[in-house]
Amino acid sequence: MEQNLFKKHAKLMGTIWKKAKKQADSGSLQDIYEDGRYKMGLVDAKAIESQKGDFMVVLSLNFLEGEYIGKTKNVFRVITPENAEKGLARIILDINKLGYEIEEFEQIESALEEIREARPVLCVTLKTRGEYQDGYIDKLLTGEEAENLEDEPASGEEVPEPEPTEDTVDVGSHVKFDWKGEELEGEIKEFYEDNTKAKVKVGTKLYPVKVESLSLVKEEDPKDGVEDVPEEPEEEPIEEEKPVRKVIKKLGKDLKKKKK
Repeated sequence: MEQNLFKKHAKLMGTIWKKAKKQADSGSLQDIYEDGRYKMGLVDAKAIESQKGDFMVVLSLNFLEGEYIGKTKNVFRVITPENAEKGLARIILDINKLGYEIEEFEQIESALEEIREARPVLCVTLKTRGEYQDGYIDKLLTGEEAENLEDEPASGEEVPEPEPTEDTVDVGSHVKFDWKGEELEGEIKEFYEDNTKAKVKVGTKLYPVKVESLSLVKEEDPKDGVEDVPEEPEEEPIEEEKPVRKVIKKLGKDLKKKKK
């Protein structure tokens, strides 16, 4: 009977297996919420190891208003060997935005303990890149600001996209990168969970590339790369033969006849 049960559901499960396995391996089984800016309360902040053994800080945030009120969004800050400097910088930045200054790595532990006890209220922007949604702390809310988000977009309201810079890359961007000494160009199909790597499609292959190694390929001006063909010069007017030239030509012809 169990065998029949698995056969019955095999087709459906086969279509979603890869994505479900990927989500399970990442350790994240969270819902994806609508991108936007939200008023959220921090309920937990801790340092743990990922399944791969990487150092990771997890910030647990509760929605304080809007349609998701009471639900929790976990924000991950992972430090991998490939993104060590950038990953640590993001953790330091988050702790600074929460009102704490740290001067060395070991101070992260005590800072997280104080943050857990303080349970601060924050303005957080949720942004989806590919299959994953990240959270960015905009600012710490205090006093009346923590009670009412004046002059801020309402919960769930779409946040205007920042002006793109020359180096901004996103899903669908056409980029170039170095792969084992060869420069390749392709399209970003998705980002990994920690947003430090992207899958870039080149032909029929997907390459895992560090985001910091990608260069945006600008769309060329239609004129670029096209050689302007110079206009053909106007034909020089043909000078009309003068009578003297006609006579010389005639004499030349007569001399040839006599020689013959």
